[in-house]
Amino acid sequence: MGGLLSRDRRRLDTRIKALLRALPSELSREIAWSLLESPHRSRREVGYKLLAKIGVSATQAADLINRFRGNQDQSALELVAHNSSVLATIDFRYLVDSLAEPYWKARVIEGLITDNRAAAVQFADTHPMQFAHAVGRSRDRSLRRVLSTLAKEHYTDLEFASMCVWAFGCLGAARELAALVRLVRKKFSSPIGTTY
Repeated sequence: MGGLLSRDRRRLDTRIKALLRALPSELSREIAWSLLESPHRSRREVGYKLLAKIGVSATQAADLINRFRGNQDQSALELVAHNSSVLATIDFRYLVDSLAEPYWKARVIEGLITDNRAAAVQFADTHPMQFAHAVGRSRDRSLRRVLSTLAKEHYTDLEFASMCVWAFGCLGAARELAALVRLVRKKFSSPIGTTY
């Protein structure tokens, strides 16, 4: 396959993807896993996409983290983050700290909200933006108080405040949302009194 032209390689990759979708998960998982070793990025991407749909085992999650340590491939970590069922079996703090994209950090915290709430809450202080994002995505109303405390501590950061507005909206937390709006208005009110 190494001597194929790029257009022929793309066609082959498309056919591999279609074949893997048609196979039972237990068969396609093994083939998709082997594609992660391909020297061709397009084939690795096929493997990652399929594994994101069908999931990885705890052993594979640990292997993906080791793979990242060797080659700094963020796709390996994102695949682990995509599979919340394996988070209890890995060093999730290392995972959050190593992920480059804030979105994926939030996805890990969201997964922990379901399976290890105490661990998720620990990220409120170290990763407040991602925590707020995760709370909004999870729609876990029991975290309103934690999010409200964070909002009071960081309301001067308007990017964070806007994330909290969205999260409070997702939670249906009108009282907390109104309190945050009051804090922001008080801090940033225009001395001229201009309204928009």
